[in-house]
Amino acid sequence: MPSLRLFIFVFLTMKKIFSNRRLIRAIIAITIALPSYGFLLLIRNRSLEGVHFYAYAQYVLAVFLGLFLLFEIHQLKSAFLERVISWKTQFRKRFWLELGISLLLVPPLVTGTYAGLYILVWKMPLYGPSIILYNALGFFISLLFMGFVNADYILGNWKASLLKAEQLEKEQVKARLSELQNQLSPHFLFNHFNILYSLIDEDPERAKEFLNRLSEIYRYILGKKKQDLVELSEELIFLNHYIFLMKTRFEDKIRVKMEMEQVAGHFLIPPLSLQILLENAIRHNEASSAKPLEIRIRHHENYLVITNNFQPKSGNTQGTQTGLENIRSRLALFTNRPLLIEQDESVFKAQIPLIVLDSSS
Repeated sequence: MPSLRLFIFVFLTMKKIFSNRRLIRAIIAITIALPSYGFLLLIRNRSLEGVHFYAYAQYVLAVFLGLFLLFEIHQLKSAFLERVISWKTQFRKRFWLELGISLLLVPPLVTGTYAGLYILVWKMPLYGPSIILYNALGFFISLLFMGFVNADYILGNWKASLLKAEQLEKEQVKARLSELQNQLSPHFLFNHFNILYSLIDEDPERAKEFLNRLSEIYRYILGKKKQDLVELSEELIFLNHYIFLMKTRFEDKIRVKMEMEQVAGHFLIPPLSLQILLENAIRHNEASSAKPLEIRIRHHENYLVITNNFQPKSGNTQGTQTGLENIRSRLALFTNRPLLIEQDESVFKAQIPLIVLDSSS
């Protein structure tokens, strides 16, 4: 039993030590500082014989304080930068900024420690080559410290990205399956084949156009089902086909106005997201000739804004939110800007963030 208690004591002590990051930094600093005087004598081709312990202790203490201070400055600097310029979003910029700050930190800190030790403590003159050597070593150690204090941020972001990617990949698979099930559902086909059947006798030319648009819709759905993003111009062409079917089905009960101002080619969007919003508007709102459902689609500040007059069907004021969650989960993979939803007594508004098409890719 005593051995078990000793093991538990050692375990808890080690756990406490390694959970204290400042203590770990101090241990690393003292580990580097202890052999530093011997290293100095070695590069100067001198032996430890005749060295006073007091001088050795002074030197080691000065080196330890300098290294620990450098470590703490790196820690504070990196914690601040992580809030402003995260490794996750701006890796290259953050790397060069960290490197530049390290270059600026080392000379005054190392030279100041060296000058204080030699002039104030040992009453010795400064030696130029030693200053250069100490600064070179200090910069190398500073890079090690920089890597140490930033490892948590980089590895943490990496792990979080892996978990997020895995989770969103699962959601994306569900979203794609849900889209295909909704679009290829028997109910959807039944409604539109009924319309097509009635058009064949009433208006053969319009029936051909209806069939052509319907085939384009299914061609688009099947062709884009594995794509995470599509150009907004492609999505709008598809949406026009879908709007044609809806107008043929509901006639003057639905009015759709698009105000895009020729900006569609510069952006990307998750496929079928606009169709989901239009379908939700039609499914959950009353639409009649006297009170038509009016839908407006426009571009505003890197968002696609879809609004409709809010006139919910009786007994069906709350939707399942499945379609909106579908869009949210797919957008989260590519942007931090969320899908924005606003609703009052008269208007429902959805704003989809547009993803800028990278011209360099």
